[in-house]
Amino acid sequence: MSGKPLKDPVDLLDIASVLTDEEREIQATVAKFLADRVRPHIGEWFENAHFARELASEPGKLGVIGAARSCTRRSRRRGRGRRSAARRGKC
Repeated sequence: MSGKPLKDPVDLLDIASVLTDEEREIQATVAKFLADRVRPHIGEWFENAHFARELASEPGKLGVIGAARSCTRRSRRRGRGRRSAARRGKC
């Protein structure tokens, strides 16, 4: 970094500066989802040791985990884990 002030003080590594427009759009989609569906309840869930299973499918509906999901399916058919498939560049 060049010593100039960050546009977003929460983004200490200035990741936003290297994202494409599409990646920034995905980041904004996930941030809105978290603000709307998770943050209002996270304290209560923590206090009650609750895992919000009802939200587990939401990232897929948002389209932010599609590549990982197809990689997992393909890897399972071959009897290998997702990580090994990713390392081989098969995802």
